[in-house]
Amino acid sequence: MPDLYESLNSPTSIRVFSILPEESTESLRCQLRTVELQDIAGKYIALSYCWGDKIDKEQLLVGSFFVWVPTNLVLFLKQLQSSSSPLSTSPDTEFWADAICINQHDESEKGSQVMEMKNIFGRALAVCAWLGAADDNSNLAVDHVDAVNHHFSEQVDAHGETAAFQTMSAFRFELSHEDELLPWGALLSLMNRPWWERAWIMQEATTDVKTFLICGTRWTTITALVIALGYASRVYLYLDELLSTQIGIQGYTHKSIWLDINRLIEFQPVRGAITASATPSTFLSALHYFRRTQATDPRDKVFAPLNLFDQHRLKPFEIDYHLSSKQIYTALACRCIFGTDPSTLDILGHCIFPPNIPSKYQHGDTKCDLDLPTWVPNWIVSTYQTPFIKSLSRLGAAMATAAYHADCQLWSLESDADDPHPRVVDSRLIVQGLQVDEIANIYRTAHQYDYHPVANSWAPADRDETYPPTGESRYSAYRRVLIADIVHGDENSYRRSGDASLETIDTAANRMETDIDNYWNHRLEQTVMERSMAESASGLIGLVPGSAKEGDHIYALWGGKVLYVLREDAGAYLFIGECYMHGVMDGESVALVRAQGRDPRLEELAIK
Repeated sequence: MPDLYESLNSPTSIRVFSILPEESTESLRCQLRTVELQDIAGKYIALSYCWGDKIDKEQLLVGSFFVWVPTNLVLFLKQLQSSSSPLSTSPDTEFWADAICINQHDESEKGSQVMEMKNIFGRALAVCAWLGAADDNSNLAVDHVDAVNHHFSEQVDAHGETAAFQTMSAFRFELSHEDELLPWGALLSLMNRPWWERAWIMQEATTDVKTFLICGTRWTTITALVIALGYASRVYLYLDELLSTQIGIQGYTHKSIWLDINRLIEFQPVRGAITASATPSTFLSALHYFRRTQATDPRDKVFAPLNLFDQHRLKPFEIDYHLSSKQIYTALACRCIFGTDPSTLDILGHCIFPPNIPSKYQHGDTKCDLDLPTWVPNWIVSTYQTPFIKSLSRLGAAMATAAYHADCQLWSLESDADDPHPRVVDSRLIVQGLQVDEIANIYRTAHQYDYHPVANSWAPADRDETYPPTGESRYSAYRRVLIADIVHGDENSYRRSGDASLETIDTAANRMETDIDNYWNHRLEQTVMERSMAESASGLIGLVPGSAKEGDHIYALWGGKVLYVLREDAGAYLFIGECYMHGVMDGESVALVRAQGRDPRLEELAIK
């Protein structure tokens, strides 16, 4: 459509549109114009919505041209024209919506406009997000958000903000009757709508610009919703149980909803700190926050978080819709491995359920058909598994202390390779490594719906038996394995676990209701979900990927802070995932190999 979508004047040019008055309420007609973003900053409304099914489209008259746009967007525009809209609009009000303002047939324009998306949303007068049409529960949910915020405001006025947040922990005691529980079930139903699954949500829902959430004829703000969710997240184990047992709302209370809620709440306050540094490490942190989101275009699973960063600092990796998903995912993996000095294998922690390794897990409707090497993360795959913590800085500071040092003694070993650093040859990742052990026994895998009982089932029968690698009791070692020996330090840091943490780990594993329950439960979730407890041939215990098998090899790899599970395959190796083996995460593997009577020598491995 060359006449409608003339070339943009500059990289910072955007299009905005207004809705022209019509005699018929059934039809809409829009007028499009091109402007410089700096000239219209604070004067337009950015729209956020779900595209929906590719075939669910209708024609919208833009100028004198008909443009195919998502039906959901048309419904949204009609709602914005109604009297119940949160913002007063007029024929002069201008909007930005990607389906209208970006030429969807021009890959170069799509790439350049996506690079500006952070600024487009960040410099708008407001953001309006369309959650969809109303249902039986949505009005109740919005009313409840308003009621909770009214209660919170009263607490702030009476006692101050700090004390108001402290009342959240006592909030469970107000949940005793069905009438008090139904609004929370309605709120979870609202959070289960498709808009929350979008890859772009972390950008649109965490901007500093005031964001309105519209559902049917009702609306609230993202700030108000986060406060209400803050109450729920403090006691979600208790609330989840009450909703299930007292009023039977099972469909709304799956752990996936709670986990996705926590993802949003956690990302909002740290977004600025994570994106400011623009390093491969912080970019991986953002990618993990986005991991469970969905995108019509698989490339947006990477481009959406990339858009939050200063992309000049992540070059040569950049937004380019001319490239295939496979090319983009592979280029990203290479950028993260070779973009630091020295090279690092941290990105391997995101290779979860590699698509070409048979697994007992099902991924729903997800199609993992990109034919990626096993060392390249497939970002299409949605997972609850969290990579092991690599840095003791929660914000991924460049000079932060590493959480583990599994490869710290490898430099002293002999090798036939002239250069021990990783490299890529014919799509294979060539690395130097030391085989530490192999998996002898694997126990049940923990999932989001059963990780508490499964974690308990891993407990050793003889609690007092000595665990040789560390000299502590086997039960003490087991408890440290449950959190991979990492706990929170202050607000922005982690630290290695100590004896004082062990009793509270028991509390979380047994799902006991205490004031510290939610914190320790979260650490348990982060560590064990989609992993299995395993015992190695030499008696080590630890956590391995749910797709690991008995007989798989445990390796320390040059450039890797943790240990890794590899599987031999036709003269090369398949990458299964990273692992934690208690007592050998800080370079002790070299001494362990010698104790086994083997000569510790680096071997060159090809991971395909």
